[in-house]
Amino acid sequence: MDVIFKESFLRIFSWRELEKKIIGDATFDLEYFKTITDYRDCDENTPTVKLFWKVLESFTNSDREQYLRFVWGRTRLPLKEMDTLMRHCI
Repeated sequence: MDVIFKESFLRIFSWRELEKKIIGDATFDLEYFKTITDYRDCDENTPTVKLFWKVLESFTNSDREQYLRFVWGRTRLPLKEMDTLMRHCI
């Protein structure tokens, strides 16, 4: 589906704002990632889950992007408006 809009629409955003609105923030927000994580047969207090978060906290932003690429096929977190549609599951 082609999206058509007036060129003047682009003038209200900087390129960084437009990029963030379309593909998400380049900075990996770990606290946000925790809020969009669901747990199955465990919870955030399970030792393995605690270790998972500790390891992810030790990752660089680039390492976290690679993790996302592995589990979701993308390198950026979903937009906050989409967090009910795209959830991470442990």
